[in-house]
Amino acid sequence: MMKKRNRIILIIATSALMSFPVFAGASSYLPDCSPGGVAYGKPVCNDVNTQSNSTGSNVLITLIKDAINILSFLVGAAAIIIIIISGIRFVTSNGDSNAVSKAKSGLMAAIIGVVIVALAQVIVIFVLNNIK
Repeated sequence: MMKKRNRIILIIATSALMSFPVFAGASSYLPDCSPGGVAYGKPVCNDVNTQSNSTGSNVLITLIKDAINILSFLVGAAAIIIIIISGIRFVTSNGDSNAVSKAKSGLMAAIIGVVIVALAQVIVIFVLNNIK
């Protein structure tokens, strides 16, 4: 029980730490509106928080949506690879109950991961669309 909880905490912490560079890079997309900055005094610096891109949505919200889409794609690709590996393990188990249980647990973990990422993406996009 303790090992399983530690493994879950490690996975959550690793996922959170891996996503920080994506959001830390968000500041590079904003104009430099500080005194002496490249965009200082230009219309883009009037209110950076309400600046819109060509589609009329907030640039930061668009960046977060793009980051979520990229992370979801990566998790989906990893899940597909895990499902394929679990399927190969299942087929090559030759009736060994230990190998079958490992294949089933890998398959279940991949499916649960995809469901969690899909729900997280729905929640984040719902929140971002209702900001204002």
